[in-house]
Amino acid sequence: MAGTATTQRRDRGEGSIRFNQMAKKWEARYTYGKRPDGRPDRRSRVAETEAEAKRVLKEMRREAERLQEEAVDIKNVTMEEYYEKWLKGKSLQLKPTSYDRLECTVNHQVLPYIGMMQLSESP
Repeated sequence: MAGTATTQRRDRGEGSIRFNQMAKKWEARYTYGKRPDGRPDRRSRVAETEAEAKRVLKEMRREAERLQEEAVDIKNVTMEEYYEKWLKGKSLQLKPTSYDRLECTVNHQVLPYIGMMQLSESP
């Protein structure tokens, strides 16, 4: 194939950036690991420009590393401590208003009743 430029592929696990024709926006996609059911935990965020999408992808990588460092030891964690770490992970998946609603609902209606329970005690 004479005259075609070859682009270098990213390594596995680095994430990807693509242009979404329908939305006319750039999309950064990253796999954070595995969900409890075994399926891959893929997340995506949109950006207006390619440069912004690259920046978002770097943020997603850093967030995934931080989440892995904060792995939960189930035996010594209360429901409230687990919820705080879980909610930080959800912040990338949810819109800001959905995140605020979830945080408010759990803080006012769930944690007052079960926040002090050990995670290992829950059914």
